[in-house]
Amino acid sequence: MNLDTLFPHYCEILLKSTAVLVAVALLLKHWRGASAATRHLVWAGIMVVLIALPLTRLSRPRWTVGLPAVLVRSARAQPVPVALPHQVVAAAAAPVPTTGRVPLPWRSLLIVGWLGGAAVLLLYRATGAVQSRRLRRCSRPLDNEDVRELVRAITAGERWASRVELRCSQACRVPLTWGIWRPVVLLPEAALGWSVLRLSAALCHEYGHIRRQDGMTRLLANLACAIYWMHPLVWLASRQLRLAQEQACDDLALLNGADAADYAGLLVELARGGDAEGGCVRHAFAMAHPSRLDVRVRAILEASLNRRVPSRRAQVLVAVSILAAAAVSALAQVASLPDENETQILVSARFLEVGPGASGCPELQRGLKDLSLLDVGEAAELLKTADSVEGVDLLSAPRVVTRSKQEALIRIGQELFVPTEWEPGGQQGEWRPKKYETKEVGITFGVRPFLEADGAITLAVAPAIVELLGYLDLDDGMRPIPSSALAPEGHRVQAVFASRKRTAKVTLRPGQTVVLGGPLREEVVTLQDKTPVLGDIPLLGRLFRSEEQMTVKRQIWFVVSAERLEPGAPR
Repeated sequence: MNLDTLFPHYCEILLKSTAVLVAVALLLKHWRGASAATRHLVWAGIMVVLIALPLTRLSRPRWTVGLPAVLVRSARAQPVPVALPHQVVAAAAAPVPTTGRVPLPWRSLLIVGWLGGAAVLLLYRATGAVQSRRLRRCSRPLDNEDVRELVRAITAGERWASRVELRCSQACRVPLTWGIWRPVVLLPEAALGWSVLRLSAALCHEYGHIRRQDGMTRLLANLACAIYWMHPLVWLASRQLRLAQEQACDDLALLNGADAADYAGLLVELARGGDAEGGCVRHAFAMAHPSRLDVRVRAILEASLNRRVPSRRAQVLVAVSILAAAAVSALAQVASLPDENETQILVSARFLEVGPGASGCPELQRGLKDLSLLDVGEAAELLKTADSVEGVDLLSAPRVVTRSKQEALIRIGQELFVPTEWEPGGQQGEWRPKKYETKEVGITFGVRPFLEADGAITLAVAPAIVELLGYLDLDDGMRPIPSSALAPEGHRVQAVFASRKRTAKVTLRPGQTVVLGGPLREEVVTLQDKTPVLGDIPLLGRLFRSEEQMTVKRQIWFVVSAERLEPGAPR
């Protein structure tokens, strides 16, 4: 998958995320009786859905939503391979625009910008952990027994309380909390002089973030913002989640007995003082921050607001809603709807391998001319002659259905597992393969048809061949070994391949067939000769036997035709 093919997927997740965010915003707007903790639960579920949206492309769609062709590229054309016995043939159409438009470079630039922006945001979030560690090094453990007693009262019966590290520092001016697995609660030195009610409210607020696992939720929100950093609604959703987190912890402090007016006054005083470590306020949970403080203060002073924690039933309902949204997103994938009236092109090919023994057939030599155009009768006569001449092999007869300006690839061959790394064997000097890599050898025929206005079809072809020539014995002075021989057991050998390819373009009128001369295949043949009588004597005959090696060249010829397929026509 290249950058350009990522563009439709990016458009799809943008559309899905917009639909989900708008639906949730409308729901919460009319759900006025929901508590801050309930709103936070809903926004946290939306963050999970947003992160899971890109993964829905891995599923198979059940229905399709159509988009303009300028935004979404078409689905793959269906190949129609025809293989001869004992051959491996693969024919596939590569995805290209069905409208005939060349992919615009701005798509790739947009994807590069999106990936770059996501990387920058993730790096920026990572700096928060560095700043938090630096702030922790500048602090000291808080061993005040009165404060410890308040903490034990707030976290009574909580198993996670032993993992929380309580510290104090002069570098901060507001209470801070950060961390997921090993949370840290940092109090300013001035907090030791607060009244018991204010100190209890501050501790209840900060430990509330840990109890509610807001650190994990904040991490999910940061990841969603990195993925959708160009989507303004995602940033608004993240802001609403942060506000709901702070309001939910404010509600915990009020439910714990804090006076609403005194608690609101404490937040205002802390927000005025600010924080010496401004970056940590953005990356950690600060008890008071000027951003949206007016909304929090009004909610604290409003006695009629719902401050209850979401019930088990509400949590189950949100979880089911998340699964339903993910399922709907997986089932409905965005793609361009296929045009039933669009003409398709059937490309038929014959792969002929011609050896030296066929040079004595003049009829075959006259027909096998590079880029020669044949009519129906001439093409049939050529194939009939090739079938009767010794030294000509029909390798394959594939067909593939594609569309104009849509590339199709036809491959015949096999996969070889070539060792790349070795390790010592059982005996000294022996080696055994440790790692392998896959190498495809055989013939690849790429064709891209262009439907002309007058009904002609222009074919841009690119045949290529990859052969295994042999091996090099790395443990025997790079001694060459032919591909037909067996490599010495326990030796390290390096495979040697040869690749040959060419390109051509030809225009076919209805009923015409083109003959293309492909690359050559070279084969080393060993000829043995033994003298009469003595050559038949065991052991002694080997002394009078001679061997000679010669290179036999076999050329690959492609006989290709193309025709239009009207909608509903048989393939």
